[in-house]
Amino acid sequence: VHGLRRVTRLVAPGGTGGPGPARAWLVSGIARPDAFAKSVQAVGVEVLAHAVFRDHHVYTPDDARALAARFRQAPEAAMITTEKDWVKLQRFDWGGIDVRIARLDVEWVGDGVRV
Repeated sequence: VHGLRRVTRLVAPGGTGGPGPARAWLVSGIARPDAFAKSVQAVGVEVLAHAVFRDHHVYTPDDARALAARFRQAPEAAMITTEKDWVKLQRFDWGGIDVRIARLDVEWVGDGVRV
């Protein structure tokens, strides 16, 4: 059995849906950041930049301030992060920044049969 991970939708904090942003800067501290970027691009979002942290990164107030400053310089772009990272990032002030969380779905396939 192989698990295929893909972005199924982008939601705002609190889980509300809506149209996805056209352009975004990504933030992730995951094992496969390139796969995350490709999955965001696959739903039609132009990725302008990607702040990559090591897997399981514990975000600090300094990290959040630096990221917020970058995002506020490009107000036409949203910040997209993973659910795993949002759990750690949500405690910081993102006021004025269009934050989206990539909800990832795992599609299990194996032996030629979809389950």
